[in-house]
Amino acid sequence: MADVVDQQALHPTVRDPKLWMVTVKQGKEREMVVCLMQKAVNLHKTGKGSMAIKSAVVQDHLKSYVYVEAEREDHVKKALAG
Repeated sequence: MADVVDQQALHPTVRDPKLWMVTVKQGKEREMVVCLMQKAVNLHKTGKGSMAIKSAVVQDHLKSYVYVEAEREDHVKKALAG
């Protein structure tokens, strides 16, 4: 019975990060995600810490939007600054 996962445990809780929908120029969705990834790598290499976002995702069928997973809105704004 130890191998069985309770289905209720798979649902999101209030402590989980939220998905924020960010508007970008149409056609620049993938470029935005790659820039966020490069920014995270550069911050890590220089030892300046890390961004407070968990992930960034592009959906091909959703034009002009990028999903960013983070705890708070200001974390997303700080990651997108610059």
